[in-house]
Amino acid sequence: MKAHLLCLSPRTGPGPLSIGVAVCLFAFAVTLLAARPATAQENEGLSPAEMAARAKVAYESKDYETAHQWARVAANQGNARGQNILGLLYLDGLGDVSKDYAEGVKWVRLAAEQGYMPAQFNLGDFYVRGEVVAKDEAEVVKWYRLAAEQGNAGAQGTLGTHCAYGRGVAKDDAEAVKWYRLAAEQGDVFAQSNLGRRYADGLGVAKDDAEAVKWYYRFTPLPSSKTILLARLVASAWSTILPWMRVKTTTPKRVRA
Repeated sequence: MKAHLLCLSPRTGPGPLSIGVAVCLFAFAVTLLAARPATAQENEGLSPAEMAARAKVAYESKDYETAHQWARVAANQGNARGQNILGLLYLDGLGDVSKDYAEGVKWVRLAAEQGYMPAQFNLGDFYVRGEVVAKDEAEVVKWYRLAAEQGNAGAQGTLGTHCAYGRGVAKDDAEAVKWYRLAAEQGDVFAQSNLGRRYADGLGVAKDDAEAVKWYYRFTPLPSSKTILLARLVASAWSTILPWMRVKTTTPKRVRA
């Protein structure tokens, strides 16, 4: 407290004021160091996973500069979550990094290649949209399949549609039903609609009106006859306009950190 008071003294020249100023500057520097994230060297006891977890919290709180500082260290140490977050920051130019699609895709791909499901989903979404990489249906199927195998409902439903219509993969109605069912059971409404249509039309599964009504009804709670008619129309339209809808009306999927 004495040093702080000396700092405010009107005196000039050497003496107590100089000591007070020095103490104030030292205290200010300590405060700044405590407020910023520590470097890797200062955190030898903190694992890459812990640093990536801090980056995720900061990213989801929209504190992108802090997210970048933690993600950068974790990513450079090979942590997949840190790599994915770092890639997202580059893709949108958030925090203190400039927008760089190539750099962003590079980091997300590194995370995806390690088996990190959100990064696999993100990469598949990049190839669906064709915004940061060229559209490529085969790549969509490749990365969504990996994410789907880890239980991602969005990837499962989209993979079902690709199998149903032979986009990037051989047409396979039974495989489409498999992925639609997995997504539908997780509550994906469009997968529920498409699964209902498969049962109504006997595509990839034995025709079963009761099952059709069951899944259609989850999608739209109308009387059974109207449910089948409406949901059949919606399912057909959805399968046709799926790529457009994903680009135009959904939140960007790459926010998955």
